[in-house]
Amino acid sequence: MYATPIISLRASAAPVTATTATATATATAADTSSHDLLTPFRSAQSTEQNAARLQILKARDSVLREAYEDTEKKLGELAADKTRYPPLVANLILQGVLLLQDSDVVVRCRRADVEIVDSCLDDVAEKYLAKMSSPVKLTCDKSQFLSDACTGGIVLSSQGGTITVDNTFEGRLDIAYSQNLPEIRKVLFSKM
Repeated sequence: MYATPIISLRASAAPVTATTATATATATAADTSSHDLLTPFRSAQSTEQNAARLQILKARDSVLREAYEDTEKKLGELAADKTRYPPLVANLILQGVLLLQDSDVVVRCRRADVEIVDSCLDDVAEKYLAKMSSPVKLTCDKSQFLSDACTGGIVLSSQGGTITVDNTFEGRLDIAYSQNLPEIRKVLFSKM
């Protein structure tokens, strides 16, 4: 027995026979059932891949956090160095004063750094005068100190505290870290 062709309304379409219609319906049913069988497998596979990605991201974050903490620790050790720390404080003050460009600047520091700051204020004021051709009055704030958690550095303020420059080690580390994070990742994880 031969299948009778069904008349097509479109001239360009291939005629559909009862045999091809049955085969198409069977193929569609098979595709649907195989899709239904693969869905849980694909879902589980996707979940595993996402879990693996998250694990890698957590490991990378842990390495970055460790590098940050190691750097912070080394900066704390620098603050304990009696030969290298005082000139660094003087340079941090000078840099901040040059940024502020004000005639009256207050310097806040850790309680442990008051002597160091006091000893370098006159020298910094002279360097500022030489560079800017205008004098600056520098005062060490002995009533409000930086937190004991601060590892070193200073905070400068002018115009009654409305403008500040954070030149603490933590402040500078945060800026350097955020600005260089893409490069840090590239160096640490380029071979992964």
